[in-house]
Amino acid sequence: MENITFISAGAGSGKTFRLANELEQILTGKDAAKPAGIIGTTFTNLAANELRERVRQRLNERGYSNIANQMELALLGTVNSVCGQLLNRFAFEAGLSPNLKVIEETEATQLFNRAFEAVSTSETVQELNALAVLFGDGKGAHDWSDVVRRVVVATRANDLTVDQLKADGQRSLEEILNYLPPVSTKDLDAELGQALDSAIKFIEQAINEEKDKTKGTKEYLELIKSERASLT
Repeated sequence: MENITFISAGAGSGKTFRLANELEQILTGKDAAKPAGIIGTTFTNLAANELRERVRQRLNERGYSNIANQMELALLGTVNSVCGQLLNRFAFEAGLSPNLKVIEETEATQLFNRAFEAVSTSETVQELNALAVLFGDGKGAHDWSDVVRRVVVATRANDLTVDQLKADGQRSLEEILNYLPPVSTKDLDAELGQALDSAIKFIEQAINEEKDKTKGTKEYLELIKSERASLT
């Protein structure tokens, strides 16, 4: 017998009471399920323990002491807890070691960094750094390592192959570009040239009027002029 019930409700609305009723009926009704066949997830382990005790109490009160004593066999807990118990119970069937360990967040970050260093090159890091600066928000480069980590997590969660990930990335790029107006390289150069001319004029005026006497500003001006010259 398979019975999956989803209950969505706010805090204090009686979720535990409703779940206790549901489990009691499933365990004692027609074609009753065994406690070992029950899987239930809650937000906290505290809520799971409370649910288990309520069901056990109800069963004892109705004379189902034998079933009540088997409630420890029911998989009740948080999603992580229940999944961990399932993996331990069926480790050999899943081809895993029965000695499973949940990696702490800090340790997971360290392992990810080590794995990334093992497969990346200095050119890869430089390219990602350049992209992070290019797509920054003006307050500094984005943390591209966090973006890469989230992509890896999503890839594993969706069981994607490398080829599927590349295909999805290309499709996403094409969908984004469809929302942008077509722009030629010539138009981009002209727009960039105008922006650089405006910046050069503004900085030169500030220097000539002695509003800015810093060495860094003069060096920045030379850099902008160099970039402007490369467009002609």
